[in-house]
Amino acid sequence: MKGKSLIKLATDRIVLHNISELAGSVLLCCVMFILLAILLFVYEINHSLRSRLDDSLRNGCNRFGYFSRENESDIYRSGMPNQEEFLMSLDCVEAAGTWGYSICTLEELAFLKDIQQDHVIMGNITGDQFSGNQFTDGQDLEEILMSASGWDMFRLELYEGAEPEQYDIDRYNLLYLGYEFRDAVEVGTVIQTSSGTMIVAGILKKGVTIPIDDPNMLSQFSISSAYPTDYSVIEVMPFPIGSPAYFSVKDGYSFEEAQEIIQQTVKDRGWVATVGSVDGVLDAAAASWKPVQRYLIQMIVVIGLTVCIIFSCYQTILILVRRSEYGILYANGATTKDLIMLLLIENAVKILVAFLLFLPIFLIVINHLFLFYNADQYVLQWIIWGKVIWKMLLFGLSLVVLSSGISIYTIKQYTPVTLIRGGN
Repeated sequence: MKGKSLIKLATDRIVLHNISELAGSVLLCCVMFILLAILLFVYEINHSLRSRLDDSLRNGCNRFGYFSRENESDIYRSGMPNQEEFLMSLDCVEAAGTWGYSICTLEELAFLKDIQQDHVIMGNITGDQFSGNQFTDGQDLEEILMSASGWDMFRLELYEGAEPEQYDIDRYNLLYLGYEFRDAVEVGTVIQTSSGTMIVAGILKKGVTIPIDDPNMLSQFSISSAYPTDYSVIEVMPFPIGSPAYFSVKDGYSFEEAQEIIQQTVKDRGWVATVGSVDGVLDAAAASWKPVQRYLIQMIVVIGLTVCIIFSCYQTILILVRRSEYGILYANGATTKDLIMLLLIENAVKILVAFLLFLPIFLIVINHLFLFYNADQYVLQWIIWGKVIWKMLLFGLSLVVLSSGISIYTIKQYTPVTLIRGGN
């Protein structure tokens, strides 16, 4: 039989024989798809947090930590200007710095907003931007403020220009622009602003990412640990931006050794500070999802087996009570292979309908629960379409084959003659 004929016959049999069975099977499949997709989504988020942070750091997140003093005035009174200089004074620290997102209202840089438009990191999905403790109307230029000493922690590869160490940082505030600004302004352009003199020091390569401004706050509800910089404006300045300060560990030291050295130095000087591992933060976020993952796996196994059993039992019963129907197909030229394909197509149609119902429900739920910041859309789309959906399609195909196994075995136990006669 031709493929079109088999598909038409299979869909007619589904519709004509028992709509309630179709609805029940589709509903179970849909629930199973949703649970499995959530499980995969949670796993991919946890994996993505670590991998994206690794990609944005020169030494990886397992050699990346944070330092936060409990009382800043303690260090000031002790003659230590800032926490970055304190960290950089230690042999175990390769680089240390601070950075954060901000709103730039300088009129001299307003032309950059025409390119950036709504491609902001800290904007929410309603088009507003986050500034301080409140949202603005989204009309201002978003920039990333970064201390010069922190540049060496990141994997900020340049398409054009030079790194901060090659500029007189005391004379200029350095501007590094995302890849999409490459045709808007030339590298080396000096811009006089009301807050000082700036120079366009470089253009970043396409696809370069930068960590979120507070990685030690990553949790099980975080979507991403790093965001793209293609539309970002980074202003590098000679002084710290805020607290905590982050640092990367020098080769030859493990993170644990560096952490112990920092803690001991802090204790010797009588300061109170927290020294933590971003890698540990990621481990804690992943661990918090494990009970939920176990529960989802149990539910998927139960519902998956139920779907397979229902599909197999229903089709096996149909074969037993409608042997003459299959016999008529044989009499009209169908082969055993055609009947097997018929069973596979029937299950495939049911699972396809369930998948088409599952997809919009899943997208709505994920966007409602997780999508808040504008930049999260990039990460969500990458995880959903690049990591989850195609795996769900493969799972659906596997389910078609698995749920058809018993039915195929049953149909092969009958000879064409037996089916045509309708006997045992």
